[in-house]
Amino acid sequence: MASEHIPDIGDLAADLERAVKAGWSHRHDMRYLKVNALLLMWADDDLGVASELKDLQHVFEDLYHYAVDIYEIPSQKPDKALTRRVLEFLDQDGDETLLILYYAGHGKTSAQSNEGPT
Repeated sequence: MASEHIPDIGDLAADLERAVKAGWSHRHDMRYLKVNALLLMWADDDLGVASELKDLQHVFEDLYHYAVDIYEIPSQKPDKALTRRVLEFLDQDGDETLLILYYAGHGKTSAQSNEGPT
């Protein structure tokens, strides 16, 4: 008989709730204190990815309250400019910081890297 094992359904519910809270007390807490996102695209946006990045920026900033920067990779000496910007971004790292790097654009071989987007 259930009444012999469970004296009161309210007590059971309270016990279950306490157990869940003890086991999952931080399940909705974010484990990062700070989140930074760097969204990359070519300055010469021949794919039309700017609107995609603006939408992603909106999601990160407005829904998740992350810090977001969109960086447009220049066509002249893109490898040097991008390296500097990514290293600057990586300097924001910390024990409780999440860094998100997102690239929207073409892929290239290293022989093509100084020519800008294709």
